[in-house]
Amino acid sequence: MSVRWRNGMKSRALWSRVTLRALQLGALGLSSSALGWAVACSAGPDNSQVPDDGATGDGVSDAGPGPTIGTTTMASTVCQADGQAGAECYVVTVSCAGVADADVIVKYRPGDGDTSDATGGAGTIIFMTGGGGTEYYEDSFTYGPNLIEDLIGAGFATVQVKWDISWITGPGGFERLACRPATITQWIYDELHGGGDAEPFCATGNSGGSAQIAYALTRYGLAAVYDTVVPSSGPPSGRVDLGCGDCNPDLDVVDVPCANDSLCYLPGRINTIDGAYAGSPCRDGEFEVLMADSVVTDGADLHYPSTKVIAVFGELDGTNAVAQGMQWYDAITSEVEIICAPDTTHSVASAVPGYEILRDELIAECKLRP
Repeated sequence: MSVRWRNGMKSRALWSRVTLRALQLGALGLSSSALGWAVACSAGPDNSQVPDDGATGDGVSDAGPGPTIGTTTMASTVCQADGQAGAECYVVTVSCAGVADADVIVKYRPGDGDTSDATGGAGTIIFMTGGGGTEYYEDSFTYGPNLIEDLIGAGFATVQVKWDISWITGPGGFERLACRPATITQWIYDELHGGGDAEPFCATGNSGGSAQIAYALTRYGLAAVYDTVVPSSGPPSGRVDLGCGDCNPDLDVVDVPCANDSLCYLPGRINTIDGAYAGSPCRDGEFEVLMADSVVTDGADLHYPSTKVIAVFGELDGTNAVAQGMQWYDAITSEVEIICAPDTTHSVASAVPGYEILRDELIAECKLRP
């Protein structure tokens, strides 16, 4: 793993310190591994989460193999493209097992010079926003429009994903709810990415948008289609269990390349996490459920030989996104690069250095991988 600052590259080994939360869980007798602890869970009579015999550990009783891509239905009408010249806009309904259907708006714009529906462009780049992903990327960040226009000018087709209602609206739990962004990603690859495996397919997403990317790789097998991903400010759900309950921001910390080293969630984020479940596992400290639904857990795919992962953090990020994100990057066994953007907070594309790093990395690194 390498860590880069804007003024050069600096190699640095990163190890997570053992947190107080991990010690507490170990004292409870849970079996541990290098990836953490995994216990599948379901909803109890009082809406608490209790162990079950299912495979996903998402707070919903289930059976059978791990999570799978859902299905899509495209609406017969085309939505407005909000004034972006040359853009096409689609409404797609995503259906996944165990969770409610969700509508998503997909805004597609071909790259400059790409005059073919099949080939001829530099590739396709997906943009995902933070939180529940209910805004276009261009509307979420100060330099979001600049980034998209720069990439279009470089020949890339851009696809912005905007959920009608937050993609993490439960119940169902993170793992099952992540079927929604994974499914629309597969739809974009099949329906809008004209080049197939002859052109690169890439993505960037900030905070919750980086979680959409992370779950797609760790749970839904989309490393098979992604050539490069550039998540920023996250994923904030690397090890959800370590940030919930009575998490102590002074004690529950890890080594990070820059910014805040605490794993603990702020109160508003705790409410968001609990909104993915029938009960309130984050507030109540139901750690087994949250471990099983974290990006990093037993059974998660952590090796992507044909997908390059480039993480971008803001050096001024005061949230727990860096510490949580590093739980994933430390666990990945294939190629990973970490970039710390100076003078940049959590919203990476709202600062000039962050925007420039995202632009430069996507243009240079969104390319076919062997």
